[in-house]
Amino acid sequence: MVLSLPFELIEAIIDAVADTDDHKTLSTCSLTCPLFVTLCQKHIFHTIRLEDTPIPHVLARRISRLEEISRTSPWIADYIQHVQCVSRTLTREDSSTRHWPSTESAALPTIALFGRLTKVHTVLIENIGVFTEEKWDFPDVQAALCRLIYLPTIEWLLLKFVDNFSPVNVIQCVNLKHLSLRMVSFRKSAVHTQDFSSPQTTHLDTLSLDHQSATALLQMMKDFTRSIGDTPIIDFRKIKTTTLLLDRFMFNELGFVELLQQLEWMETLRVYISPSMSNYYLPGPMLFLTFFFFPK
Repeated sequence: MVLSLPFELIEAIIDAVADTDDHKTLSTCSLTCPLFVTLCQKHIFHTIRLEDTPIPHVLARRISRLEEISRTSPWIADYIQHVQCVSRTLTREDSSTRHWPSTESAALPTIALFGRLTKVHTVLIENIGVFTEEKWDFPDVQAALCRLIYLPTIEWLLLKFVDNFSPVNVIQCVNLKHLSLRMVSFRKSAVHTQDFSSPQTTHLDTLSLDHQSATALLQMMKDFTRSIGDTPIIDFRKIKTTTLLLDRFMFNELGFVELLQQLEWMETLRVYISPSMSNYYLPGPMLFLTFFFFPK
């Protein structure tokens, strides 16, 4: 196939297709010309969603395939920048007994795949259950997932429906800029100095959280300060954009007031007010407010 268009224009066209495509068009396009292969692969493998469903071995087959691709074509691993680890096999009632992945056949390829990823900048962890190594069915997977979020390239960390998340996991994200928490609780056990080599502060640009996560985050930071000293885990003062998901009955909650008092350099505050927390799962009409501030 002879190309008559400039490379930059071809790249722009493929980028535009990727914005609205489900990867089928990109996969077909990559077969038409060798030049298209790399351009399309960057989009096809940019985001990988590792979703554990009630159907046995679906996740195992997907992860095994990705692991094989990353092993035989190492450059593919560099294209993977967004990793989503999601469980659909759990409910809030059984989250303390089962964990992602739900099958042993998915564990080993997961560890191998995560070990090859070095350019990831965004990690989503959703509905994983109790994020404690001794509680996991496959502890080595939990360790591999932690190593993934500790990569120096990680800038976005999104947690949804995760219990007992350790503050150490936040500290180790050395270049984290954006933190989003939804229905997250932190480990309640005492924090000890030996849990990490050098206490350091995470300097965020944006913070997004709901009522439960805000309360848990503030309490965790207080516990950390009492155990370690004056070094805060997160420097709230330099956060520029904050998003709060509130129930209308909790708008004056003391925890939020305490949090807002620490946001000295905040420029934008986005507030979503839900009629009731029941709408958190089935969202109904919500009030959306945006406030702009001009720090001195």
